[in-house]
Formats: sequence, structure tokens, C-alpha cells
Amino acid sequence: MALFDYGEFVLFLILFFGYVPVIYIFKSYPQAKLFYFGYTALLIGVAASNLESFEFPWVMNVLEHGVGVGLAGIIFLLYTYRNYRETIFLRKKLEEMER
Repeated sequence: MALFDYGEFVLFLILFFGYVPVIYIFKSYPQAKLFYFGYTALLIGVAASNLESFEFPWVMNVLEHGVGVGLAGIIFLLYTYRNYRETIFLRKKLEEMER
């Protein structure tokens, strides 16, 4: 195991700088809070992946896979399902208005 993986660090930087628009979206559209929480879980997982080789490797591994992959996946699933349901509802309402 390498002491430090530069690829994971670059991924962390990309997610970290991508966090600014996510915060803006969260403040502008409060209904996007699940997207904000999912992205935060991804960021925590990648940060834990970067810290894994320095301190508490088993704790960071649990954070990386449990929070970064598992929890983020579940949150994004809920977010997309909710948006899908809202889209279907709005589409049906629009079809009813056209009749």
C-alpha cells in the first residue's frame, strides 16, 4: 500500500471545489437537500480514503465504504426517485390541463 495516492487526492480536490456549486444549489433550492447530503457523503468518503494511510486505517475504510459509497448511493437513489415521481406527477397534471 502506497503511503499517499495522488489520484485519490486529485479526486478529493475535484469534489471539494465542486462543493461550492452544491452549496449554492442547496441555498437556492431547499428541496435539493438530499443532493447536498449525498454529495457531502461522497466528500466524506473521499476524504477518509485520503486519510486512510495516515491514521486509523480500519475506521477510515469504514467511512470510505460505508458513508462514501453506501450512504451516498442510498441518498442519491432517494433523491432521483423523488425527482422522478415529481416529474411524472407534473407530466400528468400538464396532460390534464391540455385536455
